[in-house]
Amino acid sequence: MTQWTPEQEQIFAEAASPTSLMIRAYAGCGKTTTIVELARRLPKATTLAVAFNKKIADELVRKLPQHFEVRTLNGLGHRALSAAIGKRLIVEPNKVTGLLREFLRQNDLKPDADTWGDILYLIRSAKAIGLVPADSRWSHKTLVPDTEQAWIDIGAGAMIEPSSDTIAVARSVLNLNIHKALTEGVIDYDDQIYCSTVISGIYPKYATVMVDEAQDLSPLNHRQLAKSLGATPLYRDWE
Repeated sequence: MTQWTPEQEQIFAEAASPTSLMIRAYAGCGKTTTIVELARRLPKATTLAVAFNKKIADELVRKLPQHFEVRTLNGLGHRALSAAIGKRLIVEPNKVTGLLREFLRQNDLKPDADTWGDILYLIRSAKAIGLVPADSRWSHKTLVPDTEQAWIDIGAGAMIEPSSDTIAVARSVLNLNIHKALTEGVIDYDDQIYCSTVISGIYPKYATVMVDEAQDLSPLNHRQLAKSLGATPLYRDWE
């Protein structure tokens, strides 16, 4: 019979009826064993276990009880977005690059290599903070107002000083990206989380949500967890 430490017993006791519980643990201190035992002790209601990659998810499937549903964060968003728009999604990893190339061709624009890279960075970073372009039909769902200063602030993270023209291109291509995702079901990996949490996603509800490596969650990942919980959201102010 396994002898649990006082710290582990405290975790099991605190998890009996938590609103939110975060466990800090170092590598090699029995975290996985503790999680598996905690899962065994939780009520047998449908529970979501979230992992950052498929390798970890596959390991959790082998170790957790059968009433646990294991998903990666991207897989969770993929399913939620597909349910919302009623389409089978097509993942194109280089989707934004293709949209940018076509937009530049149609508008007879030929930016240099540095500007090309800057535009791609701005678009991806805008997705990460939940910015929806002001001229999008979904603009009312933006988490960050679409202002020129917002794009300048995004660029500052990579020491980029985008011009008004560069921002205009990034904004237009992001709008095209959203439209293609919501109307055609063509997405990239960022869209799995961005579109499903900011614009349109139907997340199944679970009595309990467990997540591995919670310190690495982004703000949009936190929205995923909030949307996956039932009557007591983890983050009320984000709903």
